[in-house]
Amino acid sequence: MSSWQTFLVMDVFRQYGLSPTEQEIFLAKFPDENTVKNNNQVADQSLENKQLPDTAETVRRQMWTIYNWRFAPQQDREGFLEFNHKSSRSKDIKFLAWLKNKYSQWLETQNYKIVDSVPTYTDNPFTPLNDIITDQHLLYGRERDITRIFETLNSGSSVALIGEKKIGQRLMYSCHRIYSRYIQTMKTQL
Repeated sequence: MSSWQTFLVMDVFRQYGLSPTEQEIFLAKFPDENTVKNNNQVADQSLENKQLPDTAETVRRQMWTIYNWRFAPQQDREGFLEFNHKSSRSKDIKFLAWLKNKYSQWLETQNYKIVDSVPTYTDNPFTPLNDIITDQHLLYGRERDITRIFETLNSGSSVALIGEKKIGQRLMYSCHRIYSRYIQTMKTQL
């Protein structure tokens, strides 16, 4: 998942309460921060994604709902000020520009830079100081995952740890203590 998609899912969809179908339309319409697809292009994607409407007219209607119900300004949240303008390509482009501004602000909060004055130890293991968790005391809460991995390996199957950077694949480098505990537990159960 790209940072744009993460922003949409984690920030926009939650804040504005988009339904699963609206989310799929939104991701198809605005696949990245520089692209706006027209309603025909979105409908054409319905062959691969059954959650998408199969006609441009239905996409247009759904986008009307998204603009007028989801992104209209509310007392408790910012909205797209031109939400009630007639649907058009220029409205979509203006909306993307509005979203890009929010995306830029969101990126600033996500790309936290560590400065030299930061201590070398943190109480929060989910914010490593060097982007890689290497100290055993910072690795916790993964025992269940590691147990499942070793159970799968012990059954003769293979395991692949696949994902974006910084989600924990390097955890395997520091698993020897947990693995030892798991083996000891298995031996005592026998």
